[in-house]
Amino acid sequence: MNAPHRHEAPAPEIDAEAVRTYQVEEQIGYLIRRAHQRASAIFETVMRDFSVTPVQYAVLCKLHDLGPTS
Repeated sequence: MNAPHRHEAPAPEIDAEAVRTYQVEEQIGYLIRRAHQRASAIFETVMRDFSVTPVQYAVLCKLHDLGPTS
């Protein structure tokens, strides 16, 4: 039994100018990762003495906003 024929999409054209001018430092994923690293470092510095994780801190903030809840 033969496998069905698949229609392959043509390879996308490569923009040589985009490749030449590409800078990773300008890419959104890179910038988000850097922002996360910086925010994590600041959180660690500020909260070091409280032994609380970022998730625990977020829960405590929400409990502060909402009041007691189960």
